[in-house]
Amino acid sequence: LIFWDLFVIPLKACFNYDPTAFTLAMDWTTLVFWTINVPVTLVTGFVKDGQTVMDVELIAKNYLRTWCIVDVLTLLPDWSMTLIETILGDTGDIGGASDTVKALRILRLARTARLIRLLK
Repeated sequence: LIFWDLFVIPLKACFNYDPTAFTLAMDWTTLVFWTINVPVTLVTGFVKDGQTVMDVELIAKNYLRTWCIVDVLTLLPDWSMTLIETILGDTGDIGGASDTVKALRILRLARTARLIRLLK
């Protein structure tokens, strides 16, 4: 999924293309993955000053101060546009909103970079 986001997000931001069954399935898969990632991150420990922090309250506070903003700024427009497109069909540019959503999807690359950093 990480490599999919690294490839597809810039592609979608720069070009219009007709979605296929595969790309639609991958779009839903990545959207659901990143959505599930939010509650998982709320209970995943982190390292501070060389110590592993496992206190749920401290984990939640740390997440809300750091990556929560990025997650919300990417997930809300993604879910909004996905639901609108699903309910109304492909509406093209909804009052210029699709350009804004494309720009916000670039933030997903920041999350992808975070995952790559964690894998090292």
